[in-house]
Amino acid sequence: MNIINRYRMQSISQRYRRLYLIAILSSACILMANLGAIIDAILHPEIEYFDSEHIIVGISTAIVLGVMLTILFIYIERIQKGYIEIKRAEDALRENEERYRLLTNNVPDIIYSIDGEGNVVTVNNLALVHYGYSEQDLKGKPFLNFLHPEDQEIVMKSLINAVAEQREFTHKLQFRILTKKKDSYWFELNSRIRFDSQKRYAGEDGVLRDITDRKNAVAQLENEHLRLQGIIEGTNVGTWEWNIQTGETIYNDRWGEIIGYRLEELSPSSITTWQNLIHPDDLKRSAELLGRHLAGELPYYICECRIKHKHGHWVWVLDRGSIITRSAEGVPLKMFGTHTDISDRKKIETERESMINELQSALAEVRTLKGIVPICAGCKKIRDDKGFWEQVETYVQKHTEAKFSHGFCPECVEKYYPGQAERIRDRKKE
Repeated sequence: MNIINRYRMQSISQRYRRLYLIAILSSACILMANLGAIIDAILHPEIEYFDSEHIIVGISTAIVLGVMLTILFIYIERIQKGYIEIKRAEDALRENEERYRLLTNNVPDIIYSIDGEGNVVTVNNLALVHYGYSEQDLKGKPFLNFLHPEDQEIVMKSLINAVAEQREFTHKLQFRILTKKKDSYWFELNSRIRFDSQKRYAGEDGVLRDITDRKNAVAQLENEHLRLQGIIEGTNVGTWEWNIQTGETIYNDRWGEIIGYRLEELSPSSITTWQNLIHPDDLKRSAELLGRHLAGELPYYICECRIKHKHGHWVWVLDRGSIITRSAEGVPLKMFGTHTDISDRKKIETERESMINELQSALAEVRTLKGIVPICAGCKKIRDDKGFWEQVETYVQKHTEAKFSHGFCPECVEKYYPGQAERIRDRKKE
C-alpha cells in the first residue's frame, strides 16, 4: 500500500470519528437542555414550563437519538475499518503478485502451470524469450505438444503413475522440449500435482531446469570413458589406482588375470597386495623408482618386475604409472598406472642372450686352430677340409683372428737382396 492510499484511509477514518463525536455532543446537548428545564421547573414550581409528559418525551427522545446515532456511527466506523483491511489485503496481494512476476520472469528456469486438461495456463518470460515462443504460442495449448516426440511417452507414464498413486510431487524427471525452431533442449522437471475433491487430476505447477550443458558434459565423459576403455582393452593391459594416503588400491579384471586371479580373491586390495606378490629381488628396485617419482625426480614410474602367479611361477610385467592428483601443498594423493605382461618378450630376450652366448662360444671354437694341420713340405701350403691347398696366411686368417704383415727375415734378405744386406750390415757397424 502506498503513502497516498494510507493518507486517504486515515483521512476517512478521522472524518468518521469527528461525526461520531458530533453525534455524541448533539445528544448530550439535547439531554442537558431537557435536564435544565427539569431543574428550572423544580426550582420554580409556580411557573409552568412543561408538563411531565413533555419532559419525559424530551428526555426519551434525546436518549434514543443519542443511542441511535452512536450505534449508527459505530457501525459506519466498523464498515470503514473492514474496508481499510480489505484495501490493505488487496494492495498486499497486488504487491506479492508483482514480486512473484518479477521473480519468475528473472529466474533461469521455466515456471509453468497447466490445467486439468493438460493445457498451459501460465508460463514465465524465460520460455517466451529464450526458446522463441510467444504468449499466444503457449497459453491454452497442450503441454505435450512442446515435448520431443521420443519423450512424450516417458512424461505420460510418469503422470499416469502419479495419479494412480495419488503422488503429489514429481522430482528430477528428465526429458527434452522443442523450441519454436524445433531444436531440442534437455530439462529436469520438479512439479506439484493438484487433485480435486474427488482425487482427480486438476492440473499441476512446476519448474523446468535446462540441463542441456550437463547432459552434453555427461555424454562427453561417457564417450571419453568408452574410448579409454576401448584403448585399455585393445592394449590388453591391467590398470591400477592407488590412494597414496590410505593405501587403498583398485585393479581392473585384466590386472588379476595376468597373474591368474579373480579380483574377488585379492579383495580387500591395498598396496600390501602388490608388495606381497612382487619378487623380493624386484621389490627394492621398484620402491626406489617409486620414491624418486613421488619426490619429483622422475616424471614417470617405470619398472620391469616379476609377480608371482597363482600357480607358483613368476610373470614378468612392465609396471608404469604417474601421480594424477596432488593436494594444494603438493602432497601426492592419487596415482594411476598399468601392468603389461612382458613374459613372452622376456623369454625371447633370454633365448636370444643364450643363443648369442652359444654362438660366441662356437665362434671362439672355430677361431682356434686345434689338431693336425696338413702342410706341404715343399711350398708350405696347407690343405683345408675340402681338399684345397691354400697359402699359410690365407688358411690362418680364415680360422683365427690373426692378421699378417709381410716382410723378410735376414736369411732371405741375404739370399735375394745381397746388396741391401751389405748396407744393413754397414749401418749396424756404425
